Amino acid sequence: MTSNETWRAVEGLLPPGGRLRLKPLEHKAAGASFVEFARAALEGDVAAGKMGALSVALLESDAVLRALSEPSLSSLEEAAALARAAVRLDERIDARLLTSLTAASVDWPRDVPMARAGRALEMIDLISDCRRLVMPLIKFTKIPDPKIRSKAVKLIARASQNGGWVESVLSDPDPRVRSNLIEGLVRQMGRGAEQLLRRAARDAHHRVSTTSLLALAQFGDEPAREELQKLAADPREMHRRAAEWALGKLAEAAAPSYKSPAIEAAANESAKSNPLD
Repeated sequence: MTSNETWRAVEGLLPPGGRLRLKPLEHKAAGASFVEFARAALEGDVAAGKMGALSVALLESDAVLRALSEPSLSSLEEAAALARAAVRLDERIDARLLTSLTAASVDWPRDVPMARAGRALEMIDLISDCRRLVMPLIKFTKIPDPKIRSKAVKLIARASQNGGWVESVLSDPDPRVRSNLIEGLVRQMGRGAEQLLRRAARDAHHRVSTTSLLALAQFGDEPAREELQKLAADPREMHRRAAEWALGKLAEAAAPSYKSPAIEAAANESAKSNPLD
């Protein structure tokens, strides 16, 4: 691809507003490809310690986002250098990169080529601690491609080592969303999600707290099992029904010699409709 062709390719991927911002920049490129020009402009502003007009135009047009995630526009090494410069000027470039693939306006994942999804995760791996990215990363764990799923799980695990990730999961106002996120993370992370589960077990909504207590109990946490047994006698109907359902799920999986009377009595509840749905 010639230098001019790289500019045409990037412009073709942008919405009209982005193309308008990008068009004047080509005249300043002096024959450089888009990626070469963008990297030089960003690195220059990093060295200067502030964003200049070129960097603002490049970042706000979303052209850099497309260059980072489109393998046809840059090699892995070129994209990596561009990503390292971009994150020095825009600390939210990691979140913006994932959002550009998973936004509501995108038919995810059908409209996103797997090569692009994989490249985006490679860039995230290079530049991000991932603590703000747990929720969008969960979407990548549902992609059939095992390499992409594995990379997403790795990045979610990284997020769990950095502060703030629990709050990002539990900040959604919809308890169904919070509960589903917790279930998804437990499937991917196993005991690595324990910090999240202990926090979510104190959630005011029965769906979220019961989901968390059940997961902890399935890991062998006896206090969580005991808390479910207490909730099974709770005067609040929804909390009681949710706890009975969870105890029933535990009873299904328990060996006969380990079934406590409370869990044994709850076994029939597991056959009923899930009160968390």
